[in-house]
Amino acid sequence: SSSLDLSGTALGLDGILETAVGVSHNFDNKFNIGGRIKFLYGALSARVALDQMTASCATDTWTFNGNGSASFSSQAFKVKTDESGNLDVGEILDDIDVVEGLTNPGGIGAAIDLGATWNVLPWLTLSGALLDIGGMKWNRNIMGESPSGLSWKMVPDEDGYIDGLDALDVLMSFKNTSSKGSSFSMMPLTANLGAEARIPSYDRLSFGLLTSFRHSQVSNWGEGRLSANWNPGNALGLSLSTTVNNFGQFLGFAFNLHPGGINLFMGADYLPLSSRRLSYYADDDDMPSILKNLGIPTNRLNVNVYFGLNLAFGKRHLDHTGRIID
Repeated sequence: SSSLDLSGTALGLDGILETAVGVSHNFDNKFNIGGRIKFLYGALSARVALDQMTASCATDTWTFNGNGSASFSSQAFKVKTDESGNLDVGEILDDIDVVEGLTNPGGIGAAIDLGATWNVLPWLTLSGALLDIGGMKWNRNIMGESPSGLSWKMVPDEDGYIDGLDALDVLMSFKNTSSKGSSFSMMPLTANLGAEARIPSYDRLSFGLLTSFRHSQVSNWGEGRLSANWNPGNALGLSLSTTVNNFGQFLGFAFNLHPGGINLFMGADYLPLSSRRLSYYADDDDMPSILKNLGIPTNRLNVNVYFGLNLAFGKRHLDHTGRIID
């Protein structure tokens, strides 16, 4: 037999609309300091967590022990319970009313971003920033908890597999403890430190190094990123990057169009090159069938796609080379 510990496993989903106003000031084309205040509109928030969950996997019987919790904040979610009075998590997630969530907020909040750059040399710029200093107040309208000391057994089939759907039904059995109360949560705080070195003979091409550290209520992580940046004109910027963090190695890209007064950008991070295997078992032969049959990822994957539009007001200033920039 073997054992499996899924304690601390969680699934989270936040949908937040952000409106921001920022300002920056340049000091003698040497230092640039800026800040931004953001008003946050919470469309929806969902959390499903296995606070404690262990499994003893014998040949003829698997025994599970543990407890978990679930919470949903937004008018986009509707309370749905089964015949036993348990929250039907699958039905709740399948029946999300996005329009209702957007028109009736599940939460409101605010945060600020602070940043600065320093042109140390004509070809070298250092930078630093603190992002998302603030929090959200969520109106938590659906809550559920599993009974303390929950224990159940399942019998694998003749091939040694557990029925994945039956296992998920048990894992997601939460007694309805809905409350109209509210809760406050901090935004995930991010600290960035970076450096950009430009090619002296062709300063429209540069290379950057960025280190990031993020702290949240769920987990902490750090990463390092190396990028190549090309600005073929004052109105266009392109970037390619490679990232190494707790979860593996990834590629990224960014596109920035800023013809003057308007800044349109899009990009993607964490396109996987490699990812690190969860270290429960040494190889596939030792991996419990529940991991294969349930679809629980044995490789971590996180894709971040972003796009946006900024409107700039005020005078344009010079960069380190004397070119006019926004």
